[in-house]
Amino acid sequence: SDEMSLISGAAANQAGQQATKAKAPKAPATKPKNPLQDPEATPESLMILLSPDDTTNRRLAKHPRSSGELLEKLSHSSDESTRKGVASHPNAAPEVLIRLAQQFPQEFLTNPALDLLLMVNPALMEDMPEALLVRLLKQADCPASLLTWAAGHPQAKVQLAVAMNAKVPAQALIKLRESKHAAVRESLQTQSDSLQDQDPEKAFELAVRERLGSMGPDELEESWSSGDIGL
Repeated sequence: SDEMSLISGAAANQAGQQATKAKAPKAPATKPKNPLQDPEATPESLMILLSPDDTTNRRLAKHPRSSGELLEKLSHSSDESTRKGVASHPNAAPEVLIRLAQQFPQEFLTNPALDLLLMVNPALMEDMPEALLVRLLKQADCPASLLTWAAGHPQAKVQLAVAMNAKVPAQALIKLRESKHAAVRESLQTQSDSLQDQDPEKAFELAVRERLGSMGPDELEESWSSGDIGL
């Protein structure tokens, strides 16, 4: 009977240990030690990593939790890739984005914060150098929100740049037709008459010739190499 009691006690002890193991909570998943690898890192932990190392700063400029303060510091980096990352970051301050727009127009135009900037702080956009604004408006991928806003700009040169964009939205056209500048209204009428007078084949050929004529040697060579243009 003693031997049976020992066996029963050992079995009970083993069963108890297994039950304890089964009930033991799982260890929480450990977060990455490096804030650069943690998408939920705090802005403070990222600020500490600011350094002369370009590789680190490039990753900071793209981190979703980087603060406006950190991005402002990174915007003065001598490294072009770092500044380009800041120009694309939605957390960058409007003043920083405007300053970097001249260097990186594509990144500025595709920044998710651009629409908010136009709504919240349009006065800052009005302070943008006219030459830079015209350059942005002529870009093929200029967003409709910027074209629509610029259609109401007081300067005729800016409005004409909107009118010249092939993707000008209907809302912007309404503003342009009501422009106080006769040159803007006449340009819209001229374009409309030109499209009606030309058959599609000739209109396409003219557009291609104008495009080729505006391309520089480097752009032509790149387009040829990539197969975008040929004999």
